[in-house]
Amino acid sequence: MAASTRALRGLEAYPDNINHFRFRRANERAVDLTFTIPRRHKSRRDLDDSIVQIINLLGQVRKEMIVLAAEGPLGTDALGDLVQEAREMVQGAVFVVTRFYHDREEGVRTARQREYAALRQQRRGCVAHYLYHTIITIRYEFAAHASQLLASRDSRVAKLLDALHKVEVQKLELVAQGGTTPYWE
Repeated sequence: MAASTRALRGLEAYPDNINHFRFRRANERAVDLTFTIPRRHKSRRDLDDSIVQIINLLGQVRKEMIVLAAEGPLGTDALGDLVQEAREMVQGAVFVVTRFYHDREEGVRTARQREYAALRQQRRGCVAHYLYHTIITIRYEFAAHASQLLASRDSRVAKLLDALHKVEVQKLELVAQGGTTPYWE
């Protein structure tokens, strides 16, 4: 029996087309810090909303790490589990951001090819054809679009990686202090 396309692409782990992350303590109950990363975003605003939610969740993870340290002797397993879950979530979000911008880049190429095809069907004169072809080339000049898309993508990825770095630094601080930090709300 042939394998399904979903199985070949590794999508059957996510039947509802979402990435779901649940933070949990080591050997204890699950912490109620969950977030679902949509696999596709329709606009940059939706993408930014997801990024803000992830950054807020990573802030809650840092608070949870402080609570864990204040409860008693600090086990590095519990901190390691929280940090590993945070890393996986950020890696998934970076993948989604990269996919979003790859789709936009592909959209620019597709729009340019559609305009070229429409120009070929119009059957204009030789000079008019080359003039319109040049206008389309300038309008969809890929280097300008690509640099703008890359800068936008890199700024969003940097926000995510900065939030993850804060979680990792928090872990190192707690391990260095030995877990005797009092917890204040």
